[in-house]
Amino acid sequence: MNLFRKYIENLDIFLILKRFSFLLLLSLFTIFFFLKIPSSDILATNVLTNPSFTGGTTGWTLSTMTYDAANYQDSAGSITTQTAVGRKNSATGTASQVISTTIVGGSTVNLNLYWKKTCTTVNCIANTIQVRRILSGTSQTIWETTTLTTAAWTQVSNLDVSSYFTTSGTYTLEIYIFLQSGNNASAKAQAWVDVLNLDVVAPYVTVDTTGTQTTNIYANTSNAYMGGAFTFVRNTGSASVTSITISETGTISDANISGLILYYKQEATCSTSIPGDATQFNSTPGTFSSGSSTVTGTMSVGTSQICMYVEADIGGASGSETIEIQITDPSTQVTVSEGVVSPATAVAISGTTTVTGNNAPTFTNFSNNGPVNPGSIVTFSTTASDSDADNIFLVVCKTQGVTGTACDGGSGDTWCTSSSVASNPSCGYSVPSVYPDDAYNTYPYVFDTYNEPATGSYQGVLSTFTVNNVAPIVSAVTINGGTAISLESATTKSVTLTVTVSDNNSCYGTEISSVLGYVYRSGVGYTGCDTVGEANNNYCYPEVTCSVVGGTCTDDTDASANYTCSASIYYYADPTGTDTQYPSDTWMDTIKATDDDSATDALQVSTGVQMSMLEAMSITSSINYGTLSVETGNDPLDRTTTSTPTGNVGLDHEIYGTDMCTDYPTCGASKILVGYQKYALVASTPYSSATALSITPTPVYIDISKPTTGTPTAKNMWWGVYAPLNTSPGSFSGTINVTAYASDPLNW
Repeated sequence: MNLFRKYIENLDIFLILKRFSFLLLLSLFTIFFFLKIPSSDILATNVLTNPSFTGGTTGWTLSTMTYDAANYQDSAGSITTQTAVGRKNSATGTASQVISTTIVGGSTVNLNLYWKKTCTTVNCIANTIQVRRILSGTSQTIWETTTLTTAAWTQVSNLDVSSYFTTSGTYTLEIYIFLQSGNNASAKAQAWVDVLNLDVVAPYVTVDTTGTQTTNIYANTSNAYMGGAFTFVRNTGSASVTSITISETGTISDANISGLILYYKQEATCSTSIPGDATQFNSTPGTFSSGSSTVTGTMSVGTSQICMYVEADIGGASGSETIEIQITDPSTQVTVSEGVVSPATAVAISGTTTVTGNNAPTFTNFSNNGPVNPGSIVTFSTTASDSDADNIFLVVCKTQGVTGTACDGGSGDTWCTSSSVASNPSCGYSVPSVYPDDAYNTYPYVFDTYNEPATGSYQGVLSTFTVNNVAPIVSAVTINGGTAISLESATTKSVTLTVTVSDNNSCYGTEISSVLGYVYRSGVGYTGCDTVGEANNNYCYPEVTCSVVGGTCTDDTDASANYTCSASIYYYADPTGTDTQYPSDTWMDTIKATDDDSATDALQVSTGVQMSMLEAMSITSSINYGTLSVETGNDPLDRTTTSTPTGNVGLDHEIYGTDMCTDYPTCGASKILVGYQKYALVASTPYSSATALSITPTPVYIDISKPTTGTPTAKNMWWGVYAPLNTSPGSFSGTINVTAYASDPLNW
């Protein structure tokens, strides 16, 4: 300070400048002093007991080594081994100490000592000093000198031996001396060690702060972020922080601050709010007692900065109460798995938080943009604001009631939640693409940033939005699997129709009230067959009931169901295609679906199918010509066969027969040749005018009409036979084959 004064006195300047300079230099001096010795410095600690052998060798175990009170580097004695005297004599000794302080792996360890050697008459053969470290029985030399003679004390200063202390444990430090005198009877070798220090700086976590506390927090605020952050960083390696004590030194009472939660994240620069992906340190919220709260958890701290954020619940404190957050003594209030924590002085987040009163938001209107269709977004809008200029947000629940700011039933009970905005918050619910049409209850709630619920006639009051009914959609219509329909004689044929019906209000339950099929000839068309009154078994089968296929629609999230319908088609339904009355027509079907709100959709099959011709009839099974005399017959023809059509075409016949024999079908005995049987299409036809039966198939144009009802029109043929001369008496039998085939469509 005298030098400082002299400098000021010798300045040849005005007094006012002298004062200014004095103040400036004093300020610089103060800053320099502060920077030189920061509060977070970690100082090395000598872990050895009695390192200078003051007053003896307390703390050391000596073997063939002694205390030398007359030789020393500082102010007391040193240690030396027995002197090696005489020609080529040797001496060995050790001094060891079990270090009472556990050395943590990764510590910075420096060795300091003084040593001295003498060699009398001639050079010594050997004069070695070693310092060894021993752990779990394993010894390693961490320093040695083999210099034969150094008469003055020589210093080893701050030799870094950290690489020998990488494992945490209890170490032994050993001094080893080996002497061997020269080749002379007067030779003598001796060595001394003094002021032996093993300076250890354990790995350390440094605690600091960044940012400032939140200026104001409203009373009765849950999960309030206190602002700023504590920072943690380790000088080397990593360790786990397992306990932290947070102190509050403001005026707020313990009763009004609780629920302490700490969140942490590795960040080069700490955030100004708690990051969404930060990790929660303590699973159990901390409570405050006497202004502090200790919480436990696990946080790994390495050489990259960890930011720790403080969150707490603020009770009904008054507006005059303050909050001051700090860690009063990190060295004792932050527990780390290995190493130490600094500093030993308070680390406080700057700034002061004042607890203020909070006004509730005002909520004066609620509406939505419904009705909406499935797959659309219903938007809920509000008229709401906050007189404190706090941001506000909207929560829309499905049932009445909230816990905190969440719907009582959790996410499944929530239509939507808005973001935080200055006023009039809104949010939207994306209605699923399949959703039943109905009016749905909503219960809106508005809260401010501090979770204060709004006042007003709309808070938690029932409102509704509507999902529209949408018409069903018919698709994938088929008829008879896309193949021609083959009818069955004199009865009905079951023809299968299939369809898929979709409804974005769901296919489940009673939403689809009916699915009906309509089967018709294309020339008639759907418009000619879309009511029961238009039914006609020749060409129109309306309103065929369809049934859902099991398992194709299981709940109200399903849109589509498959249906099958079975149409009973009569045997005389109009055939189509070549050689029919309707060669250009096909048979088609339309499926109509109707939902529970009478909305409909109908779709015709894209490609019709042919109705095959069914050439079928029933005919009298036998003819009995009666008893005839030789050279007599049925004249006029008086026996009949009746042909009844049982298909869907007009018919002609093809006829042929066989000889009649008494031993038919062998016909080795008496016979009546086939030509003696005759037929006619008109009653009472004379035998001579009738047509003789032939063994060759012969067309007969009987022109039986196509059936158009279930009672078809039948036609007769008349038959007779003549017994020629020399016909033997007996009972004669034979066969007449009658084949039906489609007649000219003009004659149907």
